[in-house]
Amino acid sequence: MSQNLGRTYRNILQELNIIMELGDGNLQEHLSKGPMAFGDILDFVQQMVDVMEYLYKEKIIHRDIKPANILLKNGLYKLCDFGLVSLQVTIMDSL
Repeated sequence: MSQNLGRTYRNILQELNIIMELGDGNLQEHLSKGPMAFGDILDFVQQMVDVMEYLYKEKIIHRDIKPANILLKNGLYKLCDFGLVSLQVTIMDSL
C-alpha cells in the first residue's frame, strides 16, 4: 500500500468503512497561502505519481482528485476522500 493514501479500514462484517486521517491541512489551504517552492512542487509530483501508480495497479479510479482531497501530514501528501471511487473491471478480469 502506498504511504500517500489515506487509510481505510474494514470492520468485522467486512463492510468497507472509510475513515479519513487527520492531517495538518490540505493542499487547497496550503496553496491559498501562496505559491509552493520548486522543491516542494517536485516532492508533491513524485508522491502523487507514486500514489497514482499504486491506484492504477490496483485498478482503482478515484474520480475526485482535487487539492481539497490531498491532505498534508508530516511532510507527506496523502490522497483521501474515496467516496466516488470505482473499481475498473474488464470482461477478462471476470473470466
